[in-house]
Amino acid sequence: MSKFRKNNYLGFVIHNLARYGLTALLGIVLVGESVGAVAESTGVEVAQEQGGNSNQAIRKQAEKLSKEGFQLFQQGTAESLKQALGRWEKALEFWRKVGDKEGQATVMLGIGRINDLLGDKQQALKFYNQALLLRREVGDKSGQATTLHNIGLIS
Repeated sequence: MSKFRKNNYLGFVIHNLARYGLTALLGIVLVGESVGAVAESTGVEVAQEQGGNSNQAIRKQAEKLSKEGFQLFQQGTAESLKQALGRWEKALEFWRKVGDKEGQATVMLGIGRINDLLGDKQQALKFYNQALLLRREVGDKSGQATTLHNIGLIS
C-alpha cells in the first residue's frame, strides 16, 4: 500500500473510530447478545445463586442492565434514551458495589453521552470527568482517549 493510501486509510479509521467511539466502546464491552427485544422489567433484583458468590450475582445484574441500556441507547429516541439512562444509573450502583472501575467508567461514559444528547451539558461533563478519572486509575489509554474526545464534543 502506498504511503499516501495508507495515511488516507488511517485517517479514515481514526476519524470513524472517534466519531463512533461510544458505540464502539460500549459494543466491545457489552458484546455477547445480539440486539433484540428489551425486557420491560425495570425492577432490579439480585438473586444469590445457590452456593454462589453474591458479587457474582451483582456483577451479572450490572452486566444485564448495561446491555439493556446499550440496546435502548441504540434506538436513539428521546424516550429510549431516558430509559437507557435509568438502566445505566442502576448498573452504575452495581458496578460500584463490586468495585469494577472499568464497568463504572463504561456506564458513566454512556450516562454522560445521554445527558449531552438531552442537552444537560454540565451533567454530561460531570460524568465524563468521573469516567476519565477511573480510566486513568486502571490505565485504560483507549478509554481515556474516547472520554476526552466526548468531552471535546460538548459545545
